[in-house]
Amino acid sequence: QTDVPINPGNSGGPLVNIKKEIVGINNFKIGGFESLGFAIDSNHVKEIVEKILKELEQQETLWLFIMTDLLYLNDSYLKKSECVVIDVISEKIVILDKTIFYPTGGGQLCDIGVFQRISDNKEFNVITVKKDGSNVFHEVHSQGIKKGDLVIGRIDWKRRYGLMKAHTAVHIVSEVIARETNALISGNQLHVDKVRIDFSLDEFNKENMKKYIEKANEIIQKDLKITNTYIS
Repeated sequence: QTDVPINPGNSGGPLVNIKKEIVGINNFKIGGFESLGFAIDSNHVKEIVEKILKELEQQETLWLFIMTDLLYLNDSYLKKSECVVIDVISEKIVILDKTIFYPTGGGQLCDIGVFQRISDNKEFNVITVKKDGSNVFHEVHSQGIKKGDLVIGRIDWKRRYGLMKAHTAVHIVSEVIARETNALISGNQLHVDKVRIDFSLDEFNKENMKKYIEKANEIIQKDLKITNTYIS
């Protein structure tokens, strides 16, 4: 604590005994009293901190061996999948052995949907999906899902399909503009009801932009086949 003088009454400051030895940490100051407050014993703080760090270390070690199979990368038309709950964090964050849920990323919103536990048919709404390294974290709306549960994951297909079409449209529009102006995408955001695309244009011309949109629509009307390939 650096904004005020450190003394035994400061919240966040050290707890000092009569020998001027620091024996703890103040965590609550009583108003009107410069040297009176509630404090946490330093030994207790040390035990709690070490316990938390040990648990986090064990959890990180576990996550290093978890690699969620990203089913959505190979088949974006999968609407449901049976999967196993590998871990549950803070009772609402679920890690699966495989997932069809696309996580938020690349300017695109995540999938939402539901997990149905096979043992009792109880459902857990999936409200947010994020990816960190090789792990995908699914946040559910309520507690109760457990490690080892066998569940059926179902995505909100109407939402997913709308985002898929918007994503493809962004690629087509960006290709047309790149060919016409040499401008590249500098950012984008895909929503369910609208899309924003940023371009590194030297100048903005509204009439030209309308022409680019028309050309993009012409390409869409050709109903060309879309393929998924990996570059190694």
